[in-house]
Amino acid sequence: MAAENIIRIPRLFSEKGKVYHFTNDALIITSEVFKNIRTEIPKEKIASLRFGIEWVKGFYFPIGRNFKIELKLDDGSVLSLSFASYYGIKKKLYTAKYQHLINTVWENLFQADLNDIAVRFRDGETLYINGVEFNKDGLRWGEKELLFWDKIQLKEYITYFVIRHIDNAKLNKSFYFLTDWDSFLLQQVLKHIIQQRAKYADQKYEINLN
Repeated sequence: MAAENIIRIPRLFSEKGKVYHFTNDALIITSEVFKNIRTEIPKEKIASLRFGIEWVKGFYFPIGRNFKIELKLDDGSVLSLSFASYYGIKKKLYTAKYQHLINTVWENLFQADLNDIAVRFRDGETLYINGVEFNKDGLRWGEKELLFWDKIQLKEYITYFVIRHIDNAKLNKSFYFLTDWDSFLLQQVLKHIIQQRAKYADQKYEINLN
């Protein structure tokens, strides 16, 4: 299902707030409170994504939730789409808004990257995402030796995932969606490559990451 183009996030004590408008070639941010505020970011300038929900801590116990969505631009600056709920105020509304917004950000700003990655991987190019190098033979990070595809396993959790060697659990690396840039993109790419390899075994195939 296609994502809706406009999402409104009201302020904590108001029905008005920020408006995120996704066009074919840009993300536009406006305010229903401050009418003269308008930010337009071309899609090609949006480079990376990280997201997640973290507790807002009080002296003795959590007092709220911070719904974090951050975009890194091609100049290294970070654009925050985050908002927070305190003492349960608008918690249910913000949870639904957060899910809607992150899905829309992904579908409108990053989903197309998977198609490009699929073509480049199929053509035998060596690619890099979040410090992980991968090609037709396998993947590696840092100074590690190449892990061949048939020896790679993914462990997937709500807030992070782990790449590990099937025969050596000590050879692993974790990626957290909240703190590690493009960790969700990396997870989706690796998961589909592994699934496609298992499905088609030794046959010639094309990676389809849709």
